[in-house]
Amino acid sequence: MTFGMAACNQQADPKAQVAVEAPAKASAKPTKAAPSEKPAAVAKPTPTKAAERSTRGEVRKKDKPKEKLTARSLTAKTVDAANAKGSAKIKLAKKNAQLEQFAGEVEFGTKDFARRSTVVSQGSEVAMVLLPNAIYMKIPGMTDDDKKPWVDVAGLSASKNSSEQATAAMLAWMRQSIDPTAQLAGLQYGRITSSSAADVEGVATTKHEVEVKLSDLAKLKSGAQAAYQQLASRGVKTLSYELYVDDDFLPHRLVVPVLTEGEPLDFVYYDWGTSLDLGAPPASQIGKLPKG
Repeated sequence: MTFGMAACNQQADPKAQVAVEAPAKASAKPTKAAPSEKPAAVAKPTPTKAAERSTRGEVRKKDKPKEKLTARSLTAKTVDAANAKGSAKIKLAKKNAQLEQFAGEVEFGTKDFARRSTVVSQGSEVAMVLLPNAIYMKIPGMTDDDKKPWVDVAGLSASKNSSEQATAAMLAWMRQSIDPTAQLAGLQYGRITSSSAADVEGVATTKHEVEVKLSDLAKLKSGAQAAYQQLASRGVKTLSYELYVDDDFLPHRLVVPVLTEGEPLDFVYYDWGTSLDLGAPPASQIGKLPKG
């Protein structure tokens, strides 16, 4: 009976019922989801020895200083640039006592050189055509026949006449001085004394001043040997040149010393790559020097 009463009391007591159901309600609340795990870090591949050597090589290339420009490297770069263009027009940057006017065209390459020009010196006009195997000149009164004003003077160097030999020496020097690639053959033995920015008729260039020993120029095989010897006899030991080149090392101005007493010759090169038609004068206009 005691057991029955206890059972009845347990059913009648609402607190007891609540006390029993409370945990069930609490457990019915949604629980928070556990935080997801972070993705595992991907391991970086270990560089191979070859890759390390390549990286070190790239660093060395970037850090490597620029090659110092010498007269020899300047010569090589300028000759290559000029030969690549193949032709140019020439004029005097400024007249001097030797030349009042000069206008010409030059065509050159790795083997041949040709030039046509008109020079006004001391009031006289001289026309010249320099070809690989011939040199033609036209001077008023030079021949006996006015209808044949041109003369091939390439053979004057073999003449026994002193005036003709002097003319031949002058022509050989003219050939060398007007051809930038020929001039640079001597400049490669010199040294660059200064370099600075300069403008040549609107073209941005670098002016390189080069000094060359006369003894080195005398070693070159050129027709100017007699002139070099005369300079040496006067005590001249070095010659100074000025070369103006653009960023591609194309020459735009060249200042060369004269091999006799006088001011340097100052040439400007322009219209690079122009198509030219350089050739000998018509055979009907070629005469001979008067005898005597």
